[in-house]
Amino acid sequence: ETTDETELSRLLQLVLGCAVSCDRKQFYIEHIMLLEESVQHVLMNAIQELMVKEIRKNNEEYSELGDQLKHALEELNRVVEAKEEIEHRCRELDLQISTLQDDKVGLIQETSRLNERLQQYENAEDAESIPRSRYKTLQERIQSQQEEVFKLETSKYFSH
Repeated sequence: ETTDETELSRLLQLVLGCAVSCDRKQFYIEHIMLLEESVQHVLMNAIQELMVKEIRKNNEEYSELGDQLKHALEELNRVVEAKEEIEHRCRELDLQISTLQDDKVGLIQETSRLNERLQQYENAEDAESIPRSRYKTLQERIQSQQEEVFKLETSKYFSH
């Protein structure tokens, strides 16, 4: 029996809420005003209780939306920071690549120059006139330069 009263009270609140929220609310309000004062008072209390519940519900929804917005903004800030860090790292890597390419060009030029000198020595009419130690030193420098070029190319490849 208590449950029936609670359900009936809730049903009355819903009907009253619909009545005072619809397009014909003025008509329903006028009819309520024609009822006994005690009935009017009970109906007004039911309407006010319904309105308070609705306000609380809206406030909770706004609070939840505010929390969601706050979390979304925090996530956006984290993503923006990560993007800026990645862009900074890309600029650093581009600079490193540029430096390595310049070093490679310099080493290739030096290797070419040393190869030309070596060719001059090898093409000399009297190959025995070239001191063997000098010849060996030049060959070692060429080998060293070629290894350095290989290291730079490998470093460039792995930095991409």
